[in-house]
Amino acid sequence: VEQRIRMPKTLRTEMRSKGLSFIRVFVLFIVEKDGSVSDVKCYRSGFTDLETNQEVINLLTPLFLSERSWTPGSHNGRAVRTEICLPADFRLNY
Repeated sequence: VEQRIRMPKTLRTEMRSKGLSFIRVFVLFIVEKDGSVSDVKCYRSGFTDLETNQEVINLLTPLFLSERSWTPGSHNGRAVRTEICLPADFRLNY
């Protein structure tokens, strides 16, 4: 799902300081047995600044939580907690 969202200033600043116009961040989260989302984390972001990582998490978490319910994984016919990893692409428009 492509969303047009306003990129946090710290993210734009860090990308510009590294000379990047595009970066792909992987976001990990858990889909609980009931379909709710928990434990959202930034994975392989390439950002050294923890504040930037947190801003990416803060920016993307509402998108995952806005889904009414995710479908959890199943094992032997029973719902189980499932770890999901999704890419999120950020582009700077100069």
